[in-house]
Amino acid sequence: MRTPLGALIPLLLLGCTKDDTDDTGEVAVHPCLEGCWADAPSDALYVCEEGDDAAVGSAEAPLLTIAAAVEASREEDAPRSIRIGGGTYVETLSLYTAAGTVDDGLSLTGCAAEEAVIQAEDDDAPVIKVSAVDGLSLADLTLKGGRRALWIWQGAQVTVDGVIVEDSTRVGVVIDGSTTLLTADGLEVHDVWGHLGYEPAY
Repeated sequence: MRTPLGALIPLLLLGCTKDDTDDTGEVAVHPCLEGCWADAPSDALYVCEEGDDAAVGSAEAPLLTIAAAVEASREEDAPRSIRIGGGTYVETLSLYTAAGTVDDGLSLTGCAAEEAVIQAEDDDAPVIKVSAVDGLSLADLTLKGGRRALWIWQGAQVTVDGVIVEDSTRVGVVIDGSTTLLTADGLEVHDVWGHLGYEPAY
C-alpha cells in the first residue's frame, strides 16, 4: 500500500530538524564541559581537550583549540563569547583589531582558573598578545609560561577577572603604551621573573 505524500512530509521535516536537547529537554553538553557553567550564552563558542576543530563549536560539539574558536568568532558580525573547558592548551594567541580583523568585545572564559590553562608554545613566545583591541575580557583562566604571559599594547583595553599568571620567564604582564589599559578585578601573578610592568619589545 502506498503512503500519501502528505503523510510523509511531516516525517521528512522531523528527520531534518536539528535538536540539541537531551531526553530531559535540556541543552546537550559534551562530557568534557559538564558542570562548568550555568550561565553560558547560547551563542557562545566552546573549546575542550576532547573537541575537534572541524566541529561547529557548540556545547555538544566543541572545538579543540582556542585559536580555532577565535577564527570562528572573526567570521561573525560581532565577536562571540568563547568558553574553555578544563585542560592545558599549548597555544600562542594573537588578538588584534586591524586590517579587517576585529576582536573588539571578545571574551575568553575558562571553566575555572585552576582547571583551564593556556600555556605558551615556547619560552620566548607570549601566551596572549593583545594589540589595539577595545574591550577584551579574560576570566577564570591560568596563563602559564612564555616570556610575557599577557602582553597588552597599542592602546588595547583589557579586563581580567579571576586570572592566574605563572611561570613566565620574564614579565608576567606587560602593559605597553600610554593609552593601553588593564582593568583587573582578580589577577594573581606568581613564580615569574617580573610581575607587572613595562618591558621593551626590542
